[in-house]
Amino acid sequence: ENVNHVIFTLDQKGNFTYINPVLEKHGSFKVDSLLGKSFLDLVHPEDKPQVEEVFRQILGGTALNFEFRLMVNDKDFRHFRAFCRAIKDNGQPRGLMGIASDITERKKAAEELNHAYNEVERVKSQLKAIIDNAPNLAIQWVNSKGEITFWNPQSETLFGLSEKEIIGQPFSHIFFTQEQKEEFSQLLHDVFEQKKSFVQLERKIKKKSGKIAYVLMSMFPIIPDDNDPLAVVMEIDITSQYEAQENLITMNQQLEKFSLISAELLTIENEEKFFKSIAEAIVSISDFKRVLISYFIPNPPYRRIIATYGIKKEDIEKVQAIHMPKEKYLNYFQEGIKLGHQSCYIPHDKKAILDPEAIIPGSQDYPEGPDSWHKEDGLLVAMKDTKGEIIGIISVDDSKSGRRPTDETVRPLEIFANFLSEALQKRILSQKIKSSEEKFRSLICNLKTGILRISGKGVIIEANPAALEMLKLEPNEISDSFRFSDLFFSLQEFAQFMKELEINNQIKNKELRLCRKNHEVFWASITATAIKNKTGQIIYFDTVIDDISERKKLEEEIKRFSIIDELTGVYNRRYFNQQLPEEIKTAERWRSSLSLIMLDIDDFKSYNDTYHHLEGDEVIKELACTILENIRKDYTFLEEKDEKSAGDWVSRFGGDEFAIVLPGQTTKEAFIVAERIRKKFERITFNPEGQKVSKTISLGIAQCFFQGGQSKETKAKSIPRAYFEKKASELVRLADKALYQAKNKGKNRTIIAQESVELRRAHPPLRE
Repeated sequence: ENVNHVIFTLDQKGNFTYINPVLEKHGSFKVDSLLGKSFLDLVHPEDKPQVEEVFRQILGGTALNFEFRLMVNDKDFRHFRAFCRAIKDNGQPRGLMGIASDITERKKAAEELNHAYNEVERVKSQLKAIIDNAPNLAIQWVNSKGEITFWNPQSETLFGLSEKEIIGQPFSHIFFTQEQKEEFSQLLHDVFEQKKSFVQLERKIKKKSGKIAYVLMSMFPIIPDDNDPLAVVMEIDITSQYEAQENLITMNQQLEKFSLISAELLTIENEEKFFKSIAEAIVSISDFKRVLISYFIPNPPYRRIIATYGIKKEDIEKVQAIHMPKEKYLNYFQEGIKLGHQSCYIPHDKKAILDPEAIIPGSQDYPEGPDSWHKEDGLLVAMKDTKGEIIGIISVDDSKSGRRPTDETVRPLEIFANFLSEALQKRILSQKIKSSEEKFRSLICNLKTGILRISGKGVIIEANPAALEMLKLEPNEISDSFRFSDLFFSLQEFAQFMKELEINNQIKNKELRLCRKNHEVFWASITATAIKNKTGQIIYFDTVIDDISERKKLEEEIKRFSIIDELTGVYNRRYFNQQLPEEIKTAERWRSSLSLIMLDIDDFKSYNDTYHHLEGDEVIKELACTILENIRKDYTFLEEKDEKSAGDWVSRFGGDEFAIVLPGQTTKEAFIVAERIRKKFERITFNPEGQKVSKTISLGIAQCFFQGGQSKETKAKSIPRAYFEKKASELVRLADKALYQAKNKGKNRTIIAQESVELRRAHPPLRE
């Protein structure tokens, strides 16, 4: 709910099943009214066929990026870019999930830049009018000596330098490093000597204030009437978009860390160790070096310091004695600067609102600046209960970055505050359960965690409001039509759960798929404790259920990002190294063959040097698409699949080199696939800098096959993974050798390795 992007899920028909409130910022939308309605209802009529086709491909198993126009009312629309992938249940697509970003402003900016460029190129006589009327477009003229001869008002706004200050100065002054200056000199040389143009280069520049800015830069040559050649340089400020992207990456990294840390924290039973670990984790993930966590109590000193990090013992003892009721903190939140959803920044020039006796000054000095952190600044983050009441405070200082906090930098702190709030309430609840059954029942009604009491026969006796909401049940349904076994995704999982409970008397944090009454499946963490009679029969058992669906989605996303190549969307080298030994193991197990195709782009370095990396990236992406279109469907993504499922898959091996794994295929069959890919790719035309260029590839093929008979080396029933890793290395070496033979024989061809990797069975075959 806290991100700045539109996040949504759809069913197989394209109807919304979830959408976060961010969409409401982009038009007169009400999220609740959109649930159950078609995604296509919001799409511009001209874009609907494209979006329908994209959804079809995604449900077929392909995760895709795509752009579309979102209708904000009957006439107006905004441009969005989305990334979607299929939601699978037991290997079958059940819907789609996606994240969308508003790219309207960037689209407009790019259109303005392209318009200005085309107009200048087409009608040089109109250049002055374009310069004067181009909004948000910084334009400069540079002579052959690299000196600035023209500087429009937008340039002054972007760089902070007046025309008087900059005219006659080298343009390279706006760059940070010597390497950047040399690169610009080379670009300028190409503009003047080779009449080259460069469009939308992303660059980092230096403002007069010393701040960094990011721009899209374009350059092209013109020859005025006096025949003195000039280079026209234009920039659009994309700093906000760049920082938003960096913030999103940082947030994803923080969420990944939080997911790992929170799972570990929940296993800590010792209270003192738990809170100490929380404080250490906050410092590890956030932008701050010191933390003090307090929990409000009804009696003086009205708060209990439960954890600290980076603060001296004598300072802790001093402030612990100061009376700090909740009302004081509520006043701080009124007087301070509100950040995020539950944070308050108190700059040093407002320290008068604080109790001077309760202040522990920061230990680090910082350079002065409008956005700089000061050693006497403070940041408070509220911990709230399920009713929104403040129950404690996380106080931090000593910024690592030296910058004032923002909505983005307080986000990890607020995540921890919510996590800690819930953990505190759970621990308090646990203590009160031990002392009073009556108090237990009243407290759990306000807890977000679902709690059930189930009889030995599987009838739900009691359920707290959170459990009823989680399971979509009415209070009168818990003991009638809906039984505990109905929660489980399969009867086999239910039987296993009950067997484990009968043997061990309790189950801790068991993760299972459960079903709500409306048949919606969700991931849950279950903790159960059984109460038995003298004969050992279960009288009843209490069950705590936490909905961990979002955490599971996050874990799956993190796992996917770790094995997917960012540029091409195919598997990366890490996945290849992990999976190839497993494919060979399967081939050995089923007495099957397996082929490996290694390929790369002919003369790719020369292409990259000529047209630069962005154009090179387009060639690499096109090759990846060509491969995917010409191999069998990949089954490796399925959670549950037949071990014999034969699906080809491809990974980016490095640079412009790819590896294709073809289970069950001989070299003769692999050769047909390789040639199909080679011939289709060489027919593709690329258009770098307006030129038509075709590229070719060279391919090498090697195979491993099963050779019958008992292994002489071992009689063991299972073969160690190291054996298959060795075979994988041999297979790669042979395919790579064949690839370089193809290179040496003139390129643009496929060569089959003369040798093969032989597999010998070390255990008896399975019966089908």
